[in-house]
Amino acid sequence: MNISRIEFEYSNFTTGCPSYPRVPVVGTVNPLPNVTANITPTTTCANTSAIPSGAGALTYTWDAGLVDGQAFIVSTGNTTYTVTGIDANGCTATSTATVSASASSGLLATATSSQLQNQGDDMSLSYYDASCNLIASVDDGALGNILGLTSAAVNVDATAGSHNGQPFVRRWYEITPASNGSADVVLYVNQSDFDDYNAIVLPPYLPMPTSGSNADPNIPNIRITKNDNTGLGNNPVVITPSVNWNGQYWELSFNTSSFSQFRIHSANQFNAPLPVSLVKFEGQKRNTSDLLTWVTSAEQNNAYFNLQYSRDAKSFETIAQVTSKAPGGNSQLNLSYAYEHLKPQAGHNYYRLEQVDLNGQRSTQSKVLDLIRTGAGSIVQLYPNPVQQTLNIEWYAEKSVVSAVKVFDMSGRMVQQIQANLQSGVNTLTMNFSALASGIYTVQLFEDDHLSFVEQVRKTQ
Repeated sequence: MNISRIEFEYSNFTTGCPSYPRVPVVGTVNPLPNVTANITPTTTCANTSAIPSGAGALTYTWDAGLVDGQAFIVSTGNTTYTVTGIDANGCTATSTATVSASASSGLLATATSSQLQNQGDDMSLSYYDASCNLIASVDDGALGNILGLTSAAVNVDATAGSHNGQPFVRRWYEITPASNGSADVVLYVNQSDFDDYNAIVLPPYLPMPTSGSNADPNIPNIRITKNDNTGLGNNPVVITPSVNWNGQYWELSFNTSSFSQFRIHSANQFNAPLPVSLVKFEGQKRNTSDLLTWVTSAEQNNAYFNLQYSRDAKSFETIAQVTSKAPGGNSQLNLSYAYEHLKPQAGHNYYRLEQVDLNGQRSTQSKVLDLIRTGAGSIVQLYPNPVQQTLNIEWYAEKSVVSAVKVFDMSGRMVQQIQANLQSGVNTLTMNFSALASGIYTVQLFEDDHLSFVEQVRKTQ
């Protein structure tokens, strides 16, 4: 063997990558890149998305058509994928990652749950709870808006809810993409959800299907109201879905131009969204009265509001009947209302609204206002509550008075105290809660040594 000839043939190579079997190289031998493969998540349900990502090199090529950093749809079972990484020197190495996907359980989510996944272009994905029970399906179509990271949540209440007289199915949905846009959606409902709804529905609202069958005569009654994610009544849109009984549960299919909350209910006489939408209900303490204000963004078949009052938040009485400003009880515009309660009492003053339809149906708003007053005409407001560091005490006094503020822990031990000379008008005091442990504290206010106000405050870290 002519050794000098072999050395001459390889002397033109000054750098290289290791190979096997090893070939002699004259010059620098670069190490192979330390390539790693990852697929997120590693465990999921079938027909959901996962994202492959390589590390340790400059560029990455996956088998099976995967693209590094782009979501793909996962099939049932255990699947292993290989990535080839190439570094800046052109050296290559491979690595593998496995994703495990369980088949759908064939059941619907039994409790409130959600799933977050990446909705890529032209992907038709299913969303599940942790046991692969179905929540919803979303298909964003090709070459349109890419929804991106999307959360699909189902809320399963104990029983059907009601919004101002209109019942809605206990199973309702909230879908939130990173980039809002149009898509085809399928919501899933058990027959038991419709049975629960039918147990409370009354005319003029129509029943839901009473049996799992595509021949059920009540299928045309099904409607869906879409509201903004801020809640019921905000920009409501009524949807009439395509309906199919697949032998196990109902499939409600429709196209939506954007995403938000979806509630299923039956058609009403106007094919209207869930009626009267209350977007604001507030109270303001004045010197000797309470001013209550509220705003609706839409009203359907509304006759009037009953403003109700209570001292204990349990037993309410109507103190005012305020007629709807909507022509004929129907409006899609913002309407504002106000009422001044002239005789609030020292201590807690609770207020709530009851809405009454033209047909006499009543519904009570869930929000209850609590306006707290001291004796002798003074007004006190503590904020923020919960408090982390500084508690503000806004104290309106009708006359000059010597005051004290005392804070007690749950054992009854006084942990803090301040004194101040209040002037007639608004006074602002502060207390430092930063050194106190987390928990519930009782704040007591005294005027000329007489206890005039008590409220509990939660301290958080």
